[in-house]
Amino acid sequence: MRPTPLGVEADEDPLPIPTPEPSPVTLADLREVVIERFGAVLDQPGRPVTTDPTRASRDSASWVALATYGHPRLDAILDRIAGSTSNSSLILLQDDQHSPAVAVRADTVPPRPVRRLADVNELGPSVSRIEAESTAGRLLDRARGARQARYDAVEQRSQADALAKRRRRYIDLVARIMADAVAAARKTGTTTEPALLWLDLNDEPGMIRYLDALREALDLDKGPLLREPNDDGSRVLTDVDWARAKHTYGEQVRSLAAEIKAASS
Repeated sequence: MRPTPLGVEADEDPLPIPTPEPSPVTLADLREVVIERFGAVLDQPGRPVTTDPTRASRDSASWVALATYGHPRLDAILDRIAGSTSNSSLILLQDDQHSPAVAVRADTVPPRPVRRLADVNELGPSVSRIEAESTAGRLLDRARGARQARYDAVEQRSQADALAKRRRRYIDLVARIMADAVAAARKTGTTTEPALLWLDLNDEPGMIRYLDALREALDLDKGPLLREPNDDGSRVLTDVDWARAKHTYGEQVRSLAAEIKAASS
């Protein structure tokens, strides 16, 4: 099965931008859960903290820090709170700090995922911890799979874009080579039939003879490449100029071949 031809776009975006969801954490949540429920202290001498954005200030005389992500003490406090829940009605699962994380409430039957930080403020006694741990495990597996699928889709799109660029480079290169080959044939009075000139290029010394091999590696049809040049038929190229051009084209073929080989390894 051949890839989608150049210039033809798919009907659907393979990587649509997901609709943003409301933040699971608000400044009010941080105040009510982290500060009021768990008694976290973010203030330091001379460095007061507020959850009200209108009161935050960087002025040296009236400095007030905002109690949100980025505060130097918040991460350590959140880690401590998470670590204290090992026997509570809140199940937290995460492989590492860079992996997906899930939280499940064990105070309901059946267990329910935690959607917002405010849910933590409503936790009651644990009544379904074992089932909640199983639910959290399934949710974490699903989150891992979804993230990996996204990574794979991005990688595939990146590879497809790179392949499309190499194909465009190859098509442009062949167009220039064939135009010069026809111009050189006009000078010598030999055939200007592109298909026959293409066969002649396969017998040339140097890298230019690998044009057809690159075409096969890029999975392109030969037909569209072998067209008469778009000129008035008067352009000619001397033997010396044609020899120089073939050397230059051969180096471009070499460079493109190296890229194709690296991409396939």
